[in-house]
Amino acid sequence: MGISFNFFDKAAAEDAEIAKIVEEENAAMTEEEKAAEEEQRKIEFEEILRQAEINIAAKQKKVKKEKIKAFRELSKLAVRVAKDLELNVEIYDSENGLYGGIKFRAESIMIVEAVPEPVKKTFAAIIAAATETLIYNKQEYIELSMTYNFY
Repeated sequence: MGISFNFFDKAAAEDAEIAKIVEEENAAMTEEEKAAEEEQRKIEFEEILRQAEINIAAKQKKVKKEKIKAFRELSKLAVRVAKDLELNVEIYDSENGLYGGIKFRAESIMIVEAVPEPVKKTFAAIIAAATETLIYNKQEYIELSMTYNFY
């Protein structure tokens, strides 16, 4: 039995359809309507920036030492996992000190039956603890990039 869901394909088709509709609407607009719409976008953009500045000021991010300590421990585990799974690993802190990151790189990343259970669980915990996780398919390797907020 095989089950397949093509969520990406469906979303891509919907995006293409929306782009086509927008393109048709733009083609039908007069220059005056285009100018008015552009002006409205500028006004909305300025409002978004103003709100963002208010929100940033209200939520001044304070670094929590326990989160930095947890990241340091995760970093040590990441090095062990990278060694066990034969991955390249890069660990870094941001220049502003608000977050850190772990990047695994390899031609392929395989978590197979032969991998010891503690390594699998540690790898999963490193990913689960991340604030954001991104997977990139670079030309020469795959990169699993995770960031961890310290606030």
